[in-house]
Amino acid sequence: PDKFVRAVGNELKVQSRDEVPGTFNDFFGKAKFTLWWTPEVNNMCRLRTAESANAGQEGGMMLNFLMEGAPTTGGQLCSKDAECVLRLNEDPRYSNIIAVASPFSPGAFRFEGAFWPGHYVSFRAPGSVVMAGVFGEG
Repeated sequence: PDKFVRAVGNELKVQSRDEVPGTFNDFFGKAKFTLWWTPEVNNMCRLRTAESANAGQEGGMMLNFLMEGAPTTGGQLCSKDAECVLRLNEDPRYSNIIAVASPFSPGAFRFEGAFWPGHYVSFRAPGSVVMAGVFGEG
């Protein structure tokens, strides 16, 4: 890929090496994330920046999605994309995700909002990360 998800302050940006001055280590140091597995549900986790994660400790800068309302309305997925940001907030409703096997890429995973069924962490051009409803699956 020529673009990578990077932590820039409290934002998630999708950037190429050409867009960001600096060294290889500077660029990719901001593109490392870890999964913090939670025990409540199989494959449920929180995504956090590698530089803020201390082995075996809670906390850090975690992916949070700014969802509003209910996951479904009248049995239909919400269609509004929600911005994804980095926060210290550990509210499970806005930070828990479930690693789900991708139906498109063998061996790959995508991340579904644990309390937002049918909503996945997604790329939106030109360079943002959102939680978006996926229609027509299932």
